[in-house]
Amino acid sequence: MTDQLDRLLRIDERSHLPGAPRGIQAAFANMPETWRDHGLRLARELADTGRAFTVEDLKRQGLPEPEHPNYWGSLVAGIQRRKIAACAGWTSHHDREGTERPIRIWQQHQEGTP
Repeated sequence: MTDQLDRLLRIDERSHLPGAPRGIQAAFANMPETWRDHGLRLARELADTGRAFTVEDLKRQGLPEPEHPNYWGSLVAGIQRRKIAACAGWTSHHDREGTERPIRIWQQHQEGTP
């Protein structure tokens, strides 16, 4: 049953996120591959600097808004589950309208962190 469901959700070796809920995996697998790969590459580059970063830094580095806002959550799950970076805390962010919202701070993944 799982193999059949994976095929239906288009989850393959390239888009598999170990331990992630099916909905997150399906969104990760079905988002535009070029956007997903660009986001993961930018996250890896930012993480490799050793400095903390947020999704806003990914945008400043050239990652455009996705065609569906849910893609951000599954990209973040990919960053974490592929051990590119780990959540190091939270900060607040003000969007263009001035609305404040919490966003995660990411730091390069270290062995022994989830």
